[in-house]
Amino acid sequence: MIAARNVRKHYIKRTGLWSKAVVHAVSGVTLEIGPGETVGLVGESGSGKSTLGRCMAGMESLTEGQIVWGQSDISRLSFHEMRLLRKEVQLIFQDPFDALNPNLTVEQLVMEPLVHLNIGTARERSQKVRNLLERVGAAAGTCLALPWSA
Repeated sequence: MIAARNVRKHYIKRTGLWSKAVVHAVSGVTLEIGPGETVGLVGESGSGKSTLGRCMAGMESLTEGQIVWGQSDISRLSFHEMRLLRKEVQLIFQDPFDALNPNLTVEQLVMEPLVHLNIGTARERSQKVRNLLERVGAAAGTCLALPWSA
């Protein structure tokens, strides 16, 4: 279903006024994930796990290698083509407290991807989100109860 082939992602980091260094965030990773498979990627902090995930989701450009989704090389898609793929490939962030804005209501957070991907009209999105929140027993105007929110 999705494969990373010899994926490399390097960043240029300024180390001084006139000097730069190359940071090798991902260096030659190859893996395949088939339909119905679940893969856990384990490594120490800073080892490139999240960078590889962003590359595989098309959120980061590659320095080298390719990402293949089905039969398509998605590492070379245009912005418009990648936007169409976003409905099928999305990241699940490892720390929800970093990923969720405590200033938004639950309704706004659930609606955010529908707006971003231009799914339905504003009225259809609102109704879809309210129906979903009712199904899970959440009130539409509820704010998140995160440890740091008032």
